[in-house]
Amino acid sequence: MKKLLNELNVSSKINGVTKNNFEDIIKEAYGDDKYKFYLNSELIDVNDRFRIFSFNDKDYIIKKTTKTDGDLEISLALSAFNALEGIKVNDYTIRIVKLQIFYDGDLAYIVTEYMGTSLQEFAYDSTKKFPIGIDTLFDILDLFLSRGVLYRGFLPRNTIVKDKVIYLLDWEDAVFDSENKLTINLLWKTNFLLNWSYFFDYNELLKRISKFCSLDS
Repeated sequence: MKKLLNELNVSSKINGVTKNNFEDIIKEAYGDDKYKFYLNSELIDVNDRFRIFSFNDKDYIIKKTTKTDGDLEISLALSAFNALEGIKVNDYTIRIVKLQIFYDGDLAYIVTEYMGTSLQEFAYDSTKKFPIGIDTLFDILDLFLSRGVLYRGFLPRNTIVKDKVIYLLDWEDAVFDSENKLTINLLWKTNFLLNWSYFFDYNELLKRISKFCSLDS
């Protein structure tokens, strides 16, 4: 992360806003480059979608999207909250990061509290111990599927672990099935393996995920 910030010649400081409501804060944040989001080593925000700011002693991220996509993401995040919020997995508690949405014509702005850097950042800092083990990873996956939740976004970049709490975000591709007939297809499995193999042995991941997969994967 430090290398990225140095290359971009930017600071990791999260700047405070001057406005007092989110509608005005959004306009302020997208009108000043000092609110650009650089705290993700793999995110190249070519479409200028993200902003980060501090307000009332909390840090927030804004994502700009379309109204249609924003409404869908809000709906799916609410379904995830209802299905998974507060559940215990081993020594951890699952938390679904709450979303707020604001509109400007056909655009939508999704605001979430910034909970910290994601697990993906551990790929760039070998001095830090990875905070979850492979058993917990698959216990979480098993929990999701047992509750009828196929969370395609269950990847290091969407997972934040802090003080034994696992914060999850980005539910825009999630699928919910009350009849609990969900299985993982080849595309989902490939994406899962590629992303988590930064941190766990690929062959062990492959062996463990096989029991959750459909026959064609």
